[in-house]
Amino acid sequence: MRLRLLSPCILAWCLMPVLPVSAAAPAVNVPAAAATAPQVIVPDFSGVWMPVGTPAALRTVDGQRPPLLPDAAKLYADHQAASVAQRKSLDGMARCLPPGLPRIFLQRMPFEVQQESGAVNVLFQWNRIVRTIELAGTRNPAPLPGATYDGNARGRFVGAELRVDTTGFNDATWLDDSGLPHSTKLHLIERWWMDEGGQRLNIDFEIDDPAVYSEIWKASLSFRRLPRATVIEEDVCVERQGLLTPAAAPVPPKAAAPRTPVKPADKR
Repeated sequence: MRLRLLSPCILAWCLMPVLPVSAAAPAVNVPAAAATAPQVIVPDFSGVWMPVGTPAALRTVDGQRPPLLPDAAKLYADHQAASVAQRKSLDGMARCLPPGLPRIFLQRMPFEVQQESGAVNVLFQWNRIVRTIELAGTRNPAPLPGATYDGNARGRFVGAELRVDTTGFNDATWLDDSGLPHSTKLHLIERWWMDEGGQRLNIDFEIDDPAVYSEIWKASLSFRRLPRATVIEEDVCVERQGLLTPAAAPVPPKAAAPRTPVKPADKR
């Protein structure tokens, strides 16, 4: 029988000692959840939006009047009468106080959404009001002190939607231009979503206020995307509403008085 000679490389490989598993090169531990977790795609609502068909009075999604409690219905009637008579004492917005929510979305002015990793900021052209929606799991800000016009908003992404929960409202605003009231117990839930290839933004509102309404009710508004070059313009409410008194109105600078030429002194 003829023996075949092994090449030096193969022979060296055969004579290598077998190492225990613990001596082998360490493996990279990849958590099973990380290896199998799908990539999360966050919708981008950034851009400038304009309301579509802004109604003066909010209605439920099925076109009905919101379910006001008896005392709230009387208050609503007072608000409507004041609006007809153009009495501004009951409507803070007529005196340039913040409109509140969702009323500010009903104004015929654009707003810009600026989306960050930890928050969604909404810059309204109306008196340049800014609303910040803190995103869950990114920051843990301290709650706002006391009740405010826009409340305390917390948001989270659910699939292709932005869900927003807002509480901590004062009761100085209306829900719409017709005078729908609310109390400090208002809990506003919003569901933001887009269609038409991202050219239309829809916001579904859920109003929960047991002090004013007999049950939870829902309303919906839509907005169209404006061109990318659209700029949010300056808006000064007190000027637009003619609320500046003559004493408070800016005074244009006076023209400088003409200077009297100085004659050169006589040389002696």
